[in-house]
Amino acid sequence: MAGGAGGGDGEELGAADRSGRARMLRDAGVVARVAPEQKLQVVEALRDAGRVVGMVGDGANDAAAIRAADIGVGINARGSAAARNAADIVLTDDDLTVLIDAVVEGRALWHSVADAIAILIGGNAGEVGFGLLGTLVSGRAPLSTRQMLLVNLFTDLFPAMAVAVTPKAGAEAAERSGPRSPEDAAGGVLGEPLIRQIRHRALTTCLGAVTAWLVGRLTRVRHAVRARWRSAGWSAPSSRRRCWTAGTARWSG
Repeated sequence: MAGGAGGGDGEELGAADRSGRARMLRDAGVVARVAPEQKLQVVEALRDAGRVVGMVGDGANDAAAIRAADIGVGINARGSAAARNAADIVLTDDDLTVLIDAVVEGRALWHSVADAIAILIGGNAGEVGFGLLGTLVSGRAPLSTRQMLLVNLFTDLFPAMAVAVTPKAGAEAAERSGPRSPEDAAGGVLGEPLIRQIRHRALTTCLGAVTAWLVGRLTRVRHAVRARWRSAGWSAPSSRRRCWTAGTARWSG
């Protein structure tokens, strides 16, 4: 067994117990000189180590390992019936490079789903926070129901469209620059990176909306005060004053 932090061969793998095999294979890249019956042990040890396991096989002795893997792949062109029946996916030819294309497509789809979840949950959580903070500050909702629906439409529509038309090359670049461990690739829908992204988006949306609302509120109060001063005659020249009587303005010297 070579690659990763450990090393050994099939004999050491067979001499170890199940927990020992999981420790041996946790950071391994290649398992060498393995007997056919040990393929199942390798799959089980990798799954015990928290890895997502894909098994490709074409012989009858691969059927057990294919069935035990998270994703079993059989080869239709030269494979046995037992391997094909145990597999989740059956390749119609011998070109195994299509598996790489499938992994890239699946990871691109995962990134799109994760981005959509972050946009929807983060944006809506920020809008809820803005509504609560605005209500606490002013004593009433800062936006009406129609205004809130309109804001929700525009804050969700354009980011979702951007995610939908993102080319696959961008997702591949993000995958190359991001974490590559199987644990990260197999993380739950609400894994820690995604929760952090949702939290960041929610805080950004909430604080930005509250800041803009407070600025608009202060500006409106300032304009209202100026309009009241003008109506009361405070903007008239000092040599003359304006008196407000019975709803009309009259000049008096």
